[in-house]
Amino acid sequence: MFGDRVVDRVVNLQLRALVSERRSGRILCNTEYATTSRDTVEVSVIPRLEDATIPETKGQLPQEGFFSTFAEPLIMIGAVAVSVLLLFHVRS
Repeated sequence: MFGDRVVDRVVNLQLRALVSERRSGRILCNTEYATTSRDTVEVSVIPRLEDATIPETKGQLPQEGFFSTFAEPLIMIGAVAVSVLLLFHVRS
């Protein structure tokens, strides 16, 4: 509500390397590597992390749900209203 919106991000890296000797065609190395990394970033930082010229770096942002759009602000406004009501009710 009072902070920046954040999203969870998953980055997958898959790499396959095939190294062969040019003259004989003998395979020197045939390796596959895969790793996954997770982190949380602020939505305002995402344009600096993605490269517009490389489509693989562009992710799709999740849609905001009912709770963060309507319910969360209503709960906060209700809590403030109840606090103010109790403050003046208890004082009198």
